[in-house]
Amino acid sequence: DRENMELLNTVEYRKLRLKILQRDDYQCQKCGIRGKSGIRSKLQVDHIKSRMIFPEFSMDENNLRTLCLDCHKQTESFLNRWQTSRYCDVIIARWEQFTNKKAIKL
Repeated sequence: DRENMELLNTVEYRKLRLKILQRDDYQCQKCGIRGKSGIRSKLQVDHIKSRMIFPEFSMDENNLRTLCLDCHKQTESFLNRWQTSRYCDVIIARWEQFTNKKAIKL
């Protein structure tokens, strides 16, 4: 959503992103591919716990890792997040936790 996208454009997040890339030595933490200097990098910084479900971990270094685009696409929280039942179950559980109400599944 818009608020989450705004976070990615902040100076603080861009600095943190660079710090994570440097920490991980510009290497995908799943497959080991490295970024190449002078070529647009296919490395991305992944939020292990989704920013949408766990906004409190958005800027937590321990919740961030470097992944290549192919490995990032394999994570549940990438673009297909609303299409996986497991992801929806996590959202429902999180909502129930904070509201103390039981969700009705359709």
